[in-house]
Amino acid sequence: MQPKAARNISIEALRLVAVAGIAVFHTFQWTFQATCVGLPEYAPLAAFPYSGVLGFINLLGCWANEVFFMISGYFLIASAARAWDGGAT
Repeated sequence: MQPKAARNISIEALRLVAVAGIAVFHTFQWTFQATCVGLPEYAPLAAFPYSGVLGFINLLGCWANEVFFMISGYFLIASAARAWDGGAT
C-alpha cells in the first residue's frame, strides 16, 4: 500500500469555497421559491428589490457545484488509475 500524497492547500481551499457556496445557495433557496411562486416567469425577480443579490447567490451555487464535482472527479480519476495499475478492478 502506497502512502497518501500530500494535500494541495490551494485545491483544498478552492474545495472549501465551493462547499461554502453550495451551502449559501441552499440556505437562500427558500427565498427564490417564495419570490417566484404564483407569478409569471422572471417577473418576480425583476420586482424584487434584492434581485441582484439573489442572482449572485444563484450563480455562486451553480459555479460551486461545478467546481466541487471537477475537483472530486480529478482526485477520483487519479485514484482509480492507481488502483487499476495495482491490479484492482
